[in-house]
Amino acid sequence: MKTYKQTTCETCLSSSLLLLINEKPNQNKEMEILINGLKFNRLDFTIGQINFVANKYRKNIAVYVQDKKLSNLFKRLPINKRVKITQTDVNLKLIRSLIKSPLILYLDDYLFRKEVHFPHAIVVWKLYKNKFVIIDPWDGKIKKLSSESLVKGIRSMRDVIKFSPTVIQMEK
Repeated sequence: MKTYKQTTCETCLSSSLLLLINEKPNQNKEMEILINGLKFNRLDFTIGQINFVANKYRKNIAVYVQDKKLSNLFKRLPINKRVKITQTDVNLKLIRSLIKSPLILYLDDYLFRKEVHFPHAIVVWKLYKNKFVIIDPWDGKIKKLSSESLVKGIRSMRDVIKFSPTVIQMEK
């Protein structure tokens, strides 16, 4: 399991995507993904980053989005056919069903730092002894989270900061 510490305040998703596709992360690659995500559309830069990675690295990517309006927005954008958008509840049941391979989860960063609420992408590597083993790209550390903590971060993402919880996974 590789780790990596993001180099800017907004590159948690790009860093996580690089880890997930086994591409050695560095600041240039982080910024390339982020900038292309920002250029893709002005409504949501996450789908632009995912689209860029699908194009550049020829990866099939599944994106599970909780919010129906956001899912519909993504489906209207000119997204590469390698990106599959599914609207579904992002919950423990979904994560447990997908954890056969690593995934990215967007949740509330308050779970980790208890400072401010904002969306944060982490890599969930596996479930081990009833704990989720994750990489937090903010500090580049491996951490273990209980199911309860994971659910708390997802609920806070949805209910406190009003962002759609999202799961991203490479398809084979």
